[in-house]
Amino acid sequence: MTTELTSLFKNKGFSARYKLAEQLTGLYARPLISQSDIASYPNRPVVFDNACGTGIIGSVLHDTLGERVRQSWELTCGDFSQEMVNYTQQRAVDEGWLNATTKVVNAQEMDLPSQHFTHVYTAFECLRILKPGGIFAATVWKDVPQISMTLSSISPLQPDLPLPTASEFIPQLLKGWDSETTVQSELEAAGFTDIKITPVTAKVAMPIAEFVELSKSMVPAFLGRFWTKEQREEHEGRVPEVMTKWLENEFGVGGSVPLEPTALVVTAQKPE
Repeated sequence: MTTELTSLFKNKGFSARYKLAEQLTGLYARPLISQSDIASYPNRPVVFDNACGTGIIGSVLHDTLGERVRQSWELTCGDFSQEMVNYTQQRAVDEGWLNATTKVVNAQEMDLPSQHFTHVYTAFECLRILKPGGIFAATVWKDVPQISMTLSSISPLQPDLPLPTASEFIPQLLKGWDSETTVQSELEAAGFTDIKITPVTAKVAMPIAEFVELSKSMVPAFLGRFWTKEQREEHEGRVPEVMTKWLENEFGVGGSVPLEPTALVVTAQKPE
């Protein structure tokens, strides 16, 4: 993880902005849970939601599963960010999640038992911590118009500032995981079977003010790769104003930003 992203996730107040991102990420929670088929799992589910963010997977699971299952299941929500963990913990209390725990987890070096979980949502060491026959479920971005829109809205900031095009930047971000073929081959190489990959496109319209607020969290992370420290100090503070003006010109004052992101909904099984 880059220094910029590490600082971003640990930044106080990031969870409030990330909650806005649920307008995008939350679109895929129900398709993901549906494809994982946890509702028909015959035994007691032991679930791990890694990189839980603000707890959208746990929230949808709580709404989806019957009360009998929730009385006996085990849900662990983990995230690299203590602030995210705190947010999810409070959400669990507010929504009345049963048998749920939250903890800080480094996805690349998990302090979790092997062969313990029946279902793992979005995790690196998922094969190790899954029970034989357990289900891995994740979503990965395939098309991210929100990034293209952000880059376009920043472009008037200063003509001579280095700024990547979406076609230059997005491949660096996704690193091939926007390809069904890549996802399939990586999961096969890791030892998974019964791999299912479903592209899901959803529509959302975010109010301009919310889109700008959400983008403020990510702009430092990707501009850190292209701007010098001096350029960031001089221009970064103007980014929200420039974005707002460009977006209002495109969609009207008080308008909304129309987006149609696509994610790959991925499920796979650990061999028995």
